[in-house]
Amino acid sequence: MNFKTSCISCGQRFEATDEHAGLTIICPNCEEEFIVEKIPDNLPESYMSITEATTITECFTNVLADKKTTFAPISLLPASKVRVFKAMMLWLARLKKDGLLDNASSVVATAVVGLNFFIDDNDCFLANDNSIKEGHQEYSRKMNIILNAGIELTNRFEVDAFIDELKKLSTDDPLYWQKVYTLAGVSMTPSESKKKGFWSWIFGG
Repeated sequence: MNFKTSCISCGQRFEATDEHAGLTIICPNCEEEFIVEKIPDNLPESYMSITEATTITECFTNVLADKKTTFAPISLLPASKVRVFKAMMLWLARLKKDGLLDNASSVVATAVVGLNFFIDDNDCFLANDNSIKEGHQEYSRKMNIILNAGIELTNRFEVDAFIDELKKLSTDDPLYWQKVYTLAGVSMTPSESKKKGFWSWIFGG
């Protein structure tokens, strides 16, 4: 019987069969090893591993760096906006663990603002069309698109508040990661929590 499995490093999902269950294979996407385990058919977006969060964040920042216009098509994002936003929170927590938070917090805050300018592909084309001026039949729709993108800038305040709370946490606290996940509103994936050595890395790493 076929089932869904996912790489715990990059989050890529694959089809597998019962004969693959329990085997350690190399992910064809990121080339890291992972154990083939069945994942729930409808794994909620709230579940995320720290390694997946890092991958999503790195992919997003690369896309952001390549963005040539004010608005960009949402189809370029490596995950949904909500998921990218949560991934950046977990990535910040990992940087704090490594003593690198102060060097990255302002970068992430800027990236969060950039996230708001990834919009529906058709809207993106319209919003970037500089030929549409006041009086054009599409002008009102274009201005509504731009206005709605600006409304989402409240995410910047949310990530700033998260960073403030993150700075209060001690990385020596054995409950550090549980507190981080709670602050970010994210759940740990079943496969990540079962990964050999993961908990020892959290508590001692």
